[in-house]
Amino acid sequence: MASTHLGPSADLPPWAALLGCALALASFAMLLVEMRRRERSGLAIGASGLLAVVALLAAVVRPARVSARESTVGARVVVLVDTSRSMALPGDDGRPRRDARDEAIERLRKGGANARQVVLGFGDGPPAPLSEASDGKSPRSDLATALRALAASADERPAAVVVISDGRLNDPPEGASESSLQALGSTLKVPIDAVATTVESPADASVRSVRAAGAAVAHVPLPLRVEVGCAGSLACDELTVTARELRDDSPPALLASGVAEASSRPIRNSKSPR
Repeated sequence: MASTHLGPSADLPPWAALLGCALALASFAMLLVEMRRRERSGLAIGASGLLAVVALLAAVVRPARVSARESTVGARVVVLVDTSRSMALPGDDGRPRRDARDEAIERLRKGGANARQVVLGFGDGPPAPLSEASDGKSPRSDLATALRALAASADERPAAVVVISDGRLNDPPEGASESSLQALGSTLKVPIDAVATTVESPADASVRSVRAAGAAVAHVPLPLRVEVGCAGSLACDELTVTARELRDDSPPALLASGVAEASSRPIRNSKSPR
């Protein structure tokens, strides 16, 4: 919208205009102090002194009428939303966690109408617009890669980042040190806020990692180390772990099966892989 206002001369730096105003006020204050010693003609002296100070200030500042068409551009805020498979799990209210995520996005849009919000989905790899992201198909939730991609992007640097997730992240992993989290946040050097879609963790047992010693050789036993983790109120004293071989021409073949205990040793294959 078009606006008109008075401003100092374009060739005058802002500090010079402020200094001129300060000196003008100081000069008029000294004139008032001097007028207190006189008994007559005080009003005429004050009026003439004020006129002289204003004229001197106008000669220094040289105000000009400025007409401009201005528009207000809000700060750029990037909203990173989790699109991994865990967002399909039920939340605290029984609904899928992605529903709580979408509600949080709408609240941010209504509450930050003056900001330029960009909603990106993150899962496995760099973030992408939510309309183009594979929602619920990514097996990973890699927040670290998303933040590094924003830092390396040639786009405008955001003023803030808001992360909406259920907290089940692959990177940074659970139990990451405070120093590593601070190092991750310093890649963008902007405030990073988080919105949790759920607080309670459902009872769940999952394979956290599978490690093999050496390379697989046909007809040679292959030792495997399987790490199983539990969340929620699920009892994990004993869990059955099964290893199967995936085949293209037939159903999966059973390789090994056993009970994993809290103090048990790694399960080893009882059959050789093909």
